[in-house]
Amino acid sequence: MKNGQCVKCGAREVHVVDSSRTGVTVALGTWSAGAFTNFYVCVRCGYLEIYVEDAADLPKIAEKWMKVGDES
Repeated sequence: MKNGQCVKCGAREVHVVDSSRTGVTVALGTWSAGAFTNFYVCVRCGYLEIYVEDAADLPKIAEKWMKVGDES
């Protein structure tokens, strides 16, 4: 998506918004939050990608969030 092509439908209709303007964050603990970087969205199929701004937040996310496949 970052290269301008949708990974889902292949369209070159990807737009980006700088999330620092939106202030979207994710809770990582009682008093801490991680920020997301740019949002990439395909305006043809609606597929959306969001990236964590600081890689140092990834271990905290792994600790707090449920892993896909571990729901049962």
